Amino acid sequence: MSNEAVTETITTNSYERWGKLVKTWATGQSFFLDDPQPITIDRLPVPRTLQEFKDQCSLVGAQVTVPPGVVGLTVVQHSADTLFIRLPPKSLVLKKHEELLASSVGAYPFPPFYERYIHSQKLDPAVKLEIHACRIGDYTISVCG
Repeated sequence: MSNEAVTETITTNSYERWGKLVKTWATGQSFFLDDPQPITIDRLPVPRTLQEFKDQCSLVGAQVTVPPGVVGLTVVQHSADTLFIRLPPKSLVLKKHEELLASSVGAYPFPPFYERYIHSQKLDPAVKLEIHACRIGDYTISVCG
């Protein structure tokens, strides 16, 4: 099945847990060592298959839902000195998002964690790290087409 046929987006019940998993893959250091049952880096290698991806998400409690039409996985990490532009699938830009946004009234559909933090002032460092993980999680699975 081609990317053009997939019209749903990936969702998660915890942008923070998902973001920590992405940070773990990006750095090679586990962000789950402070959990009640620590998860070490040897259990969280960068996934090479969709099943490995799903298994690791489940392991860390991220509960990521992958649309049924998604059958493959590509993980890309670029260097800081390279401009990396990720293009969304054409079908999502033209069909799903444009039609949905043009036909609806109300707030823009931001992930729910933004509302908790957007007007917060004087956040302690732990909350800032929580927000950082959430934003990385959102950035990684969002298809802003």
